[in-house]
Amino acid sequence: MCEAIVQTCDAFAALAPLPWSAGSIDPVAGLPGGKAVQGVAKRERLVKPKMRLRAIVVRDGQPVSVEVRWGWVPDWSMGARAPLTHLSLEQVMRASQYARLRGQGRALIPVEGWYESTVDGPQAKRTRQAFVTSRSAGPLFLAAIAHVGEHPSGCDGLALVTHDAGSGTELLALDAQAAQAWLATDLDWQRAQTLANSVIGEAQLEQLFIAKRQQTGTQRKAFGLAG
Repeated sequence: MCEAIVQTCDAFAALAPLPWSAGSIDPVAGLPGGKAVQGVAKRERLVKPKMRLRAIVVRDGQPVSVEVRWGWVPDWSMGARAPLTHLSLEQVMRASQYARLRGQGRALIPVEGWYESTVDGPQAKRTRQAFVTSRSAGPLFLAAIAHVGEHPSGCDGLALVTHDAGSGTELLALDAQAAQAWLATDLDWQRAQTLANSVIGEAQLEQLFIAKRQQTGTQRKAFGLAG
């Protein structure tokens, strides 16, 4: 499962392929600390659970970039519990307790890629960490649900959405067209299932293991994540 996200801070570039005018995008709340994203040089940052990241949500029919913690504790949960970092697509789209959130809280996270652990070896006893990214130059989004109140509170948070890919549970990774469908107001369970069948698959994704990334000398090494 996803253990860390590599996110580019250029939210406008990530939103460019989507069918909204740049003037509709909120330039504030795009970076930690509420700094405007306009004029900020492109850079990448590593985000782990409990850290804050940038997500795209729809407000009044238009996309805005908001800052939210990766990890969500529902306000209806009983007792102390660890923040939810992942939720299955079926939970989000079918469980009654997520009805309000799936209607108002579907979100996109523009990413460069993410880190996940994979098992290796003849008896699958060896674990290696891999960086997963798109093979193409187009934008890459992760589907999520987010509770972001007008005023920050302990209930604010975000969880990544996963789906059953047959070979195992995977993140709902989307290209620009599928990202539009995820934020559509008329998305229901049937459409969500169709969307899950058209997500970016293994053939379109590339796994770069740590050792390989250290040898590339490419921009991906500049994240400061190797080790």
